[in-house]
Amino acid sequence: MPSEKEPEFTWYVGEDADLPTLESSEPSPGPRAGRRRLYLVIGMFLGTIILIGAMYIHVRVKEAQLRRDFQAVVDREWQIFTTDFSGAQSLVTEGVRPDEVFRPWVFYSFFYTIPSLSPPRVVSVTLQDGGTSAWVLQEMGGDVFRTPCRWVAFYRLTDAGWKRTAPDKRFWGKEVEGQSPHIHWRSYEREARIARRESEELESMYIHISSYLPPESVPTLIPVEYDIAYDSANVPFTRRELRFPVFYLWGVTPDERACPEPRLLLLYETTAWMLDETVGLRREIQAPKASTSMLLAGLRAYFVERTVTTLAPDLQPVWTALASWENILVSNAGPPPNIEDLRWNTPYAVYYSRLLVAYIAERYGPSGVANLVRALKGDAVSVKAILLSALGQDLDSNAFNREWHAYIEAYQQAHPPATLPVSPVPTSPGP
Repeated sequence: MPSEKEPEFTWYVGEDADLPTLESSEPSPGPRAGRRRLYLVIGMFLGTIILIGAMYIHVRVKEAQLRRDFQAVVDREWQIFTTDFSGAQSLVTEGVRPDEVFRPWVFYSFFYTIPSLSPPRVVSVTLQDGGTSAWVLQEMGGDVFRTPCRWVAFYRLTDAGWKRTAPDKRFWGKEVEGQSPHIHWRSYEREARIARRESEELESMYIHISSYLPPESVPTLIPVEYDIAYDSANVPFTRRELRFPVFYLWGVTPDERACPEPRLLLLYETTAWMLDETVGLRREIQAPKASTSMLLAGLRAYFVERTVTTLAPDLQPVWTALASWENILVSNAGPPPNIEDLRWNTPYAVYYSRLLVAYIAERYGPSGVANLVRALKGDAVSVKAILLSALGQDLDSNAFNREWHAYIEAYQQAHPPATLPVSPVPTSPGP
């Protein structure tokens, strides 16, 4: 009798097994299904990259087009600025003066001729308020400084196209402040690093100048405020603090430092404030104190020259450009005047006043300059009377004039008239 064979495989099911689950489970995927999933993931990844790339290219193309559009606007402005600034009123919005919104251009043209400046180039454009206003970063360089300066111009879209408008405070962010031992500054978030760096330079300048001033009269703290306005640097003598337009109005280098020209003006105005406070001025000096005002101008120029020479030699080209006007003119002015004839309304009075202070510093040292500052606080009116009060009543005027003139001759030989083509734009308002 044939016997029944046992099955080749026997299925065992544990007591805790879920029979329906086991019976309905799908077979494990094979290698082809795994490859399909991999291809799907790769395709989604590549599609995402292509989409992002297309969006990036679209944005860059739109940015480039926007820059070209605004470059055309800036080119038209530059043409009017350099040919006939009287037509600039058509370039600005209502309630804004052209000499305010174009002040950065006027500022730089004060140091250099227009041919020595590269025309402004649009670096970037940021649209605001649904595209009705714009922040336009511009860049300009010159033949003296190879590092270009950048600043922001503000535009508003009108029926006649894009026009310059007043500064937008939102660009700078919240107010911030800081203090070094003798400088207290107030600025904005965007400019805080720059303001901090400049305060360090002003601090060094304060220490340097203080060694030449009577210690009992030197102000212990200089307040510096960076204001959002184009014309804040027109500081009256009655102001109790120094105000300057925030740096982006006058130029910032790509490495976030104030451009040389505004840095030099910052040094000069801070020096002027420090001297005025030391002497005790509260208003602009009028006649018969005109000689005092002239000597103060000479002191300011001398201290700035000293500061540039000893602390900021990179500013030397700016100082040279600024001083070139008087150097060129004085070279044809004949012999220098005597101290008895040096008055506020005489030709090149400030130039000779600076060299008078420089000679006193060399001949009598810092104490001689400090005595000159003390004399400016007194009642003396003429330059000779001030010098007698500062240097002694036994001062020999004839000997002083001879030695001073010899100093002037030596200085002019060592500092010949600059060859830089320095002249402001004739058809533009002054800085």
